Amino acid sequence: MNERNNSFDLIRHVAAYMVLFSHHFILSGLHEPIFLKWETLGSIAVAIFFTISGYLMPRSFSGSSNFLAFMKKRCNRIFPGLIVCSFVMYFGIGFFFNTASPSDYISSGDALVKTLRNSVFIQEQIHGVFSNFKYKDIINGSLWTLPIEFVCYIIIGFFLSISNSWKSPSILLLIAIIATIAINYQAELYAYYAVPFKFLALFMIPFSTGALLSMTRSAWWNYRFNFLAIAALMLVAASGKPEIQIIGLLCVSLITVMIGTIFNEKIIHNKFDISYGVYIYAFPVQQIIINTFNITFYSSMFVSATITTIIAIASHKYIESRFTRRHKHLEKDIHISHI
Repeated sequence: MNERNNSFDLIRHVAAYMVLFSHHFILSGLHEPIFLKWETLGSIAVAIFFTISGYLMPRSFSGSSNFLAFMKKRCNRIFPGLIVCSFVMYFGIGFFFNTASPSDYISSGDALVKTLRNSVFIQEQIHGVFSNFKYKDIINGSLWTLPIEFVCYIIIGFFLSISNSWKSPSILLLIAIIATIAINYQAELYAYYAVPFKFLALFMIPFSTGALLSMTRSAWWNYRFNFLAIAALMLVAASGKPEIQIIGLLCVSLITVMIGTIFNEKIIHNKFDISYGVYIYAFPVQQIIINTFNITFYSSMFVSATITTIIAIASHKYIESRFTRRHKHLEKDIHISHI
């Protein structure tokens, strides 16, 4: 059993472009494709992201000296790219696509305030930006998942600090399922600090499932093809039924982990990761391309994907990797010290 041989990096990139593909429909004034009468492809991709993230967290925690060291690595993964993206959104997009006077906008200090607030997950729209677009007034609709993911990091880190065993993600998964069922009966969407409790509970399901599978590898490793087939059949069987909200997420998580561990991908694995950059930049790029160029639907999608990929490569090379490389070296040092 070699846990380092996997295809999670490739799956993460596929999920990032799934979000781009799905969003391109709604940003063009069309309906997003629905998967098995259940959810949009974008939402399925987010569930895949959370599954992979959850699966990798126990190992990351075990490679950290303590909870604070673990969270430092999580911060290095999210915030450098997000801060630069926030600057691009509010100083770049806000300047060039503002219907008001750009000079007044910059001199008012509003751009700086919004950049700082968005950098800590509090996203705000700029008045007059994208107001005449097909999907109005939204600069970057993808960033809402980041505070949820960050809270998942804090929760899993806290639980693993208490008990670094399979019991911790099991408890979290049970809590997430119960909370998801209970919140479904609530008409209002309660939130705290940009974290809607409904979606925290919902996406904690794939996150906890990924972590649980990571910590119980020896129990299922030899039966991966069996679990893959069972999960696929259950997903199809639950199509169109109310319980697919929970069963579907569990099945997507199982399918993601099983495929990720069955296949060993060597082209992308541990070489580069532009999935985060694609995820945080695709939405504003698509908004601009769709609404400023008179080209066909799939042509605008291709141009958006190309530009997004270029920006994501730059973000990875010049920003993200400078911070993530540090904690990878630290993990190696910790691993060697434990041998």
